[in-house]
Amino acid sequence: MDLDWKVGDRMTKDLFSKQGDLLVREGTLLTPELIKRLLESDLDLGRINEDDWLFVQRERAMKETMAELEKIFTQIHTNNQIIQEVETSIVPQVEQMTAEKDLAKLLHVIKAKDDYTYRHTVGVSILSRLIGTWLKLDEVILKELTLGAVLHDIGKVEIPDAILNKPGALTKDEYRIIQDHTVKGYRIIQESGIYSDTVALMALEHHEREDGTGYPYQKTRNEIHLLSKILAVADVFHAMTSDRVYRKGMALYDVLLQMRQDRFGKLEPRITDFFVRRFMEQCIGSKARLNDGSRVEIVFIPYENPICPIVKQGTNYIDLRMSPLYIQELIPVTVKV
Repeated sequence: MDLDWKVGDRMTKDLFSKQGDLLVREGTLLTPELIKRLLESDLDLGRINEDDWLFVQRERAMKETMAELEKIFTQIHTNNQIIQEVETSIVPQVEQMTAEKDLAKLLHVIKAKDDYTYRHTVGVSILSRLIGTWLKLDEVILKELTLGAVLHDIGKVEIPDAILNKPGALTKDEYRIIQDHTVKGYRIIQESGIYSDTVALMALEHHEREDGTGYPYQKTRNEIHLLSKILAVADVFHAMTSDRVYRKGMALYDVLLQMRQDRFGKLEPRITDFFVRRFMEQCIGSKARLNDGSRVEIVFIPYENPICPIVKQGTNYIDLRMSPLYIQELIPVTVKV
């Protein structure tokens, strides 16, 4: 059987397993998750190309890393020295996943869709390291950035799950409890005595903002560590693009637009501008879905407005600077079997 499966297409017929079980009905929309599940099913569909196997393997690596991180975090109460396992078991995985060259595939893997807390932590770590790599940080500083990113939300182990996973709006008291995760995380890292003050500061400061509107101490631009500023950019991007219990992830265009607006007060302007521009430049050649559902290829990034690229649809070119259309999401994978 020779099939060409693409994300966004629909099945043209019912699909059964070798045992005769109906797996997918005709007309079902193909998502990356469904394609991956089908590839892992008992189907006789020939072979899968190497790039797509790497994509499936990265998703497995992500889940294994999340499980290992959860094990470390849940044992921190009884053994704070277990925190050093982050450096030996989590950081190498983050380094490996950051090597993914296809941003669309990388974003799909890190986008929170199941266990938000741990996928968010790993995703933010990957994004932070990616930004640090783009900024050409010294390897020692890059390692410290990665460690701080992995541990930035460790204080949430002391926040009740009922509050962390609450589907509705938080009360003022609940929001204050959530905010405490920064101070709690700082204390956990400091008391372990294993990592530097900078790593602990990143846990404390990742919700501080340039204009003093953040928490817990309303620090301003001159008081916030550079690595905390990088972490904040990664944290905001991942949180806005991910599905949460109380809302769906935002369109890529809306996320990048909000970040560009926030660079005038909340986020460090040079890091934010650099991230948005470099991110979009890395998307040249990628497939994307616009807000009207159409599929396009990103072909050119205007310097003055990088979030509104020129895209190609068939033989036509669309300048999104002159159009009501915008990028909803990157299309992560095409699987040919």
